[in-house]
Amino acid sequence: MHEHGIADKLLKTAQIMADEQGLKKITRISIGLGALSGLSEESLIDPLEHAAEEMGLGGVSFIIAEIPPLARCRQCGMEIGENYTCPYCGSTDVEVMVGTEAAIMEIA
Repeated sequence: MHEHGIADKLLKTAQIMADEQGLKKITRISIGLGALSGLSEESLIDPLEHAAEEMGLGGVSFIIAEIPPLARCRQCGMEIGENYTCPYCGSTDVEVMVGTEAAIMEIA
């Protein structure tokens, strides 16, 4: 399942962050899920908990929040939030810059 690979990658990233911060034990991991990532808290929580057990992080709590999309108009360069038609110039040539990812936001 795709979510298991994502869960493993997120937890490995959390472990690297903990090492860099000198954190001896991870008790909480905050994760941001892009609204356009195709992932949901419901689809990711079981793989996260399973991977946490396998990595010796059993008992860690997960806080998952949605990251709203942010787009930029390629024609005029304006940031246009969640719009897919630029309210400034009317172009539909937009680039989604934020909202497709899954990322560790904070560890404790």
